Amino acid sequence: TADHRIRINPGIFYYDYKNYQATAFTVVNGTLGVQVINKDAIVYGAEIDTWANLAEGLDLTFGAGYVHTKVKDVTNVGAGVAITQNRELGSAPHFQGSGTLRYEKEIFDGNLSNQASLSYTASRFVDVLNDPATKLPAYFNLDYNITYEANTGWHVSLYVKNLTNNTKPLQKFNFASLYNTGQVNYAPPRYYGAEFGVRF
Repeated sequence: TADHRIRINPGIFYYDYKNYQATAFTVVNGTLGVQVINKDAIVYGAEIDTWANLAEGLDLTFGAGYVHTKVKDVTNVGAGVAITQNRELGSAPHFQGSGTLRYEKEIFDGNLSNQASLSYTASRFVDVLNDPATKLPAYFNLDYNITYEANTGWHVSLYVKNLTNNTKPLQKFNFASLYNTGQVNYAPPRYYGAEFGVRF
């Protein structure tokens, strides 16, 4: 479409699992262990990938996806009263999206490119037990890099990861019934770097 300057690839999916196997860290009777869960599950959703050439040397890519998950009759056997109900899969946010804006230009017998990448991940549970204490929040991430690649085969790049310094939690564990403890693992803070390489 638009003289081959735009590509759009949509898709939908539906999965019906029998005895879907999932694992989760749990504390039962004061003992930390791994619970293996085999239950029927349904997963469905939609996704789209797009690419557009906005101007000479300027490209935009974008992708997004929505997913709905249901694992049937899962019993949370942690602290408190055990409850059996339908739950969501772990690490399965309802929505994810990402986009990249890239500009490339020939210069000094090579190519100079600037690229910014933005991604979004919605809130999600860490595992199929869906403990509210370990639900991970939604977050954005922004990266940027500038690269010069010479026609003779060498390149140099300067980059920054997590430009907004969003140190979001990426994993949580709730061991409250075991000495009232827990653990949170965070994403790395903003950091800079450089790379030099040669292609033989």
